[in-house]
Amino acid sequence: MELATPLPPFVLPTQAEYRAAARIVDSQPVLAAFASCEWDCLHDDGQIWIAAIVREAFAEGARHPRPIPGDMIADVFGFVVDMAKRFRRRTSRRFLGIRINTMTRTEAMAHALATYDATLDMIGVPFGHPDHQWDRETAHEFVDVELQHWEA
Repeated sequence: MELATPLPPFVLPTQAEYRAAARIVDSQPVLAAFASCEWDCLHDDGQIWIAAIVREAFAEGARHPRPIPGDMIADVFGFVVDMAKRFRRRTSRRFLGIRINTMTRTEAMAHALATYDATLDMIGVPFGHPDHQWDRETAHEFVDVELQHWEA
């Protein structure tokens, strides 16, 4: 029987990592897209947890750098948000003339990200490839195809 390797001790995030995490958590895209709470509303443990995740993400990025242009990041984010909006709209129900969402923003974003990843794997081209249009209509098509599988 082999003994498990002990985990290294947890190191608290530095002040710079706290500041970076606070900027990310309080950024408009995060607050708008994920309906998360602001940095000051998190408990101390929550702030430590988020700062540690940010530290690990930056460390992983340093180990495996992938230069991505800033405009490409904005395009991908906008594309996924269009998909999430389509998920919410297509899965909502009408009751007495009022549209009621059956999916939260967080659920819609999770479904959009999963569909985005699966679709790119299926078509075998990276985002932005010139053979495809990467606009709102394409985002809606991806969601419509995915929802056909839900209804089947």
